[in-house]
Amino acid sequence: MAAKLEDSSSELYERCTTAALSSPEGRAKIFSQDELLKMGVVDSAQALLELLQGLMDAQLVRLMQMDGKICYALRTKDDAAKYVPATL
Repeated sequence: MAAKLEDSSSELYERCTTAALSSPEGRAKIFSQDELLKMGVVDSAQALLELLQGLMDAQLVRLMQMDGKICYALRTKDDAAKYVPATL
């Protein structure tokens, strides 16, 4: 189960990265929940939130609010590594 969740999180991150790089905003692209659901990695908001939680835990996605709505921004893997605490 955990491996499936990790695979799906990685797939979502890769699809977001591809979408961001092909958008006019580039890496600064902000994603809405609807945009993320339309990527087809998962089929429910609950499943999407589970993936996003894993990506946020890994510091790969930042939770934001824009115009009163929750949205998400990507971090590069290099940037995310700066935020992950060192393990003991």
